[in-house]
Amino acid sequence: MIKPSLLPFVDDVSQEDSSYLYIQSQGCGHLEPLTAPPLIAALKQQYPLALSAGFTIEQLSAALPADRQSALVDLIAPHPFVEGSFQFRLPPSVLEMIIPTRLPNGPPVETLKQLASAQQCGDELCVQQLEQRAPGFTSLMTKWNSSPLKSLVLNSVGIAIAHANARRVCGLSAPLEIWIK
Repeated sequence: MIKPSLLPFVDDVSQEDSSYLYIQSQGCGHLEPLTAPPLIAALKQQYPLALSAGFTIEQLSAALPADRQSALVDLIAPHPFVEGSFQFRLPPSVLEMIIPTRLPNGPPVETLKQLASAQQCGDELCVQQLEQRAPGFTSLMTKWNSSPLKSLVLNSVGIAIAHANARRVCGLSAPLEIWIK
């Protein structure tokens, strides 16, 4: 997701406070500088399963009833960069639909999601692996961490403008209704 939808915009990210103040003055968003996390922290918060260090088969088996320990085997895959660990192959929203049907008397989905995200990969490993998979990620991270971009919260007008620009620049096909209800 980073490579096709974020990296095309890296060169357009302004380092100037005035650019973000202009967005704010036009009523397209506001700045919240006290709550702005570094990019890796924001990604870990938003995608805890994708950037977790995963879990072992033993940990998964311990969380499941003895007669249902193979119920989720097809939903896991080897972790892409933590040897000996596994991850769920599906996003949390899909897991929330599938797991209760496979484990009606098993642990709650939240318990399994906590198992899967309990240990996060170190920041350096995340940066290294993201740069390897999406060359240019480090530039994005540098701009995010050193500019007011991380503090920008768009309102519905700002989101609509950003959506139109993403459609134009990188061919975004997701409907605007995902972000504006």
